[in-house]
Amino acid sequence: MTERIERIVVFTSDPRYSVEQGVRALAEAFPDVSLLVLRHRPHKPLSRLVRNQVRNLRINGWRWIPYQVADIWARLGARLRRSRACGAVTGSGPAARLR
Repeated sequence: MTERIERIVVFTSDPRYSVEQGVRALAEAFPDVSLLVLRHRPHKPLSRLVRNQVRNLRINGWRWIPYQVADIWARLGARLRRSRACGAVTGSGPAARLR
């Protein structure tokens, strides 16, 4: 007797392109399956973030600052692109229900 898969849960800490492609492949392979993607982002206290940044500055020196600025710039750009893409969703399809 074979069991039918009804639901799939994907746990990820950073849903990048590879995770997106894996979820898309699952959706294509199992069209009748309900998919749930959970992003694990634990809360990091400000004290831990500051301690880590100070440690990285000590280890890597002043070259750490341009690296961090570039990282923050990339994150802000990605967040802006994502918010614009979500704002452009219209209609009553599945994507509209995700807003």
